Order: sequence, then C-alpha cells, then structure tokens
Amino acid sequence: MYRESSEERAAIMELMLTHVDQVARRGSSWPVSIRQPLEAIAEARVALKTDEDVRHKLKIRH
Repeated sequence: MYRESSEERAAIMELMLTHVDQVARRGSSWPVSIRQPLEAIAEARVALKTDEDVRHKLKIRH
C-alpha cells in the first residue's frame, strides 16, 4: 500500500499459511491437492517485481 500524495510505502502484508490436521489437532503437511496449487502461486509470485526489503523470510522459533 502506498500513500497517494507521496508514493511512499505505507504498509506491507505478510501471509503465513498453515495446515492443521483436524483429527490429530496439530499442524501438519499440506495435502498434495492443496500444496501443488500453493506452490504454483508461489512460483508465479517470484517473477513479480518487489522491493528488496520485502523479500526477507519469516523466522519462527519453536
């Protein structure tokens, strides 16, 4: 999101998608039927231009 008056960046949105197995009630790997479309979206996203400071990876502590 950019400020209309100055074109200065005003906000960035980050998404973290997780899958929860409803039987085990824990986080788990995505089913292939969902993972493949998500991977295709991620690959297509790489080709889009973004500022360098937006390309950092989230670090999650366990």
